[in-house]
Amino acid sequence: MSQEDPYVYPGTDILKNKFGLQDQKALTDREVIISAKAIAQLHKDPVKGRFDFDHLCEIHHRIFQDVYDFAGKPRSIDLWKNEIVLKGGSANYAAPDDIKANADAALKSLNGTKWTDLTDNAQSNKFAVDIAKVWLAHPFREGNTRAVLTFMDQFTREKGLDLDFSVLSRMPSDTRDAFVLAAHGMPANLAPLIRESRQAFIDRNHPVLGRVTSETNEVLNLMGKPPITIGKVGDQISGKVLTTSYQTVLLHNSRGITAVDLSNFDTPPQTDKRATVDIRFAPLDKSSEKATGNIFAQIAEKAPPTSLNQGGATLGDILNAARETVSDPGPTKPKGYDASRRGPDFGL
Repeated sequence: MSQEDPYVYPGTDILKNKFGLQDQKALTDREVIISAKAIAQLHKDPVKGRFDFDHLCEIHHRIFQDVYDFAGKPRSIDLWKNEIVLKGGSANYAAPDDIKANADAALKSLNGTKWTDLTDNAQSNKFAVDIAKVWLAHPFREGNTRAVLTFMDQFTREKGLDLDFSVLSRMPSDTRDAFVLAAHGMPANLAPLIRESRQAFIDRNHPVLGRVTSETNEVLNLMGKPPITIGKVGDQISGKVLTTSYQTVLLHNSRGITAVDLSNFDTPPQTDKRATVDIRFAPLDKSSEKATGNIFAQIAEKAPPTSLNQGGATLGDILNAARETVSDPGPTKPKGYDASRRGPDFGL
């Protein structure tokens, strides 16, 4: 079936936007920066709601309200996208009239589950199936995955099931494939990702340093989780720079590993280089906001408008403003569709 796409400028595949931009790259760059900052703000100031369909729509509205008029509004056209994991077929995205009912059913299952009564494996399997069905409803013309991931962030934090989204951002195309399969009753790929994300979040809560970066967690795990000493004001510390975790630098020498606040360095130290520093400031309190480590809290600082176009935005690190192959599907073969002029899908 062919249909016109009312969301794009006539004769193009560029979404109508509040800037009037009809250059795909210019729109992509601006949209990613604005949505990334909005997601960062949503992490600090989440939507207050019941994790129902209205809650999801409000999340989408807050992310895209400065870019698209359709922000927070269910789409009015069908969507399609050829999926390799479905042997070239499209995911069964909800028809416009079925969007709310399909999303409501998945959200009711999510909200009705007593997550603390389930084993880790049962939790990840159940969550993978339910959240993938929310995603499969694909309520909006653009930005569905970002809205669902932000919803996931808020839901799991509310339920005490926090996830480390850097795991989901590692291989965006594989993550999207996992969502597609889970939405069609095959959670074998997504469930392990959810489980790993949960374990990574737990592992990154260091008993001395508080929340650490994924890189720091990996380095310390490879070293057998060695003890760490907090540098004291007045000490002079020399050693090899192991890693920098937010505002804390880890220096390694023959006496062990010492944590030093980054503000003690005139210039940021380089990993694997030797450094000597006089400690004037103690490391930040591990409960401080800068040490939370949640990827959403750092997005705004990680989203420079540089050459980002790789065909979609990454998942957790948007959320890093890098673009991979994760994108929303297009409308169902609109009249006059010409694949040769189709610009890259953008966003998640």
